[in-house]
Amino acid sequence: MKVTKFDVRRYSKPYEKPISNGKYTYYATNTVICQIHTDEGITGIGWVDGTDIVYDTVKQLEALVVGEDPFNVERILVQNVSTEDFREKRPNHSGD
Repeated sequence: MKVTKFDVRRYSKPYEKPISNGKYTYYATNTVICQIHTDEGITGIGWVDGTDIVYDTVKQLEALVVGEDPFNVERILVQNVSTEDFREKRPNHSGD
């Protein structure tokens, strides 16, 4: 089985009254829904809270996942993310 395409959609529903927790104020619920289709006709659905950056990230993942076996998550991860990427991007909290 191979992934053939992603259908990614974003939804936003404004709150009648903004919700505040003392640190942040939320004006809407923002959700990104992704359907992943396979060559065997099986479709998986996932969702995550998020705005434009989440939507754009999920859209970019399509190029990395199409053609892969959807059950081989470890291969997809290892093939596309190296530990070096995380070492280089990790913030330095040592005070240097």
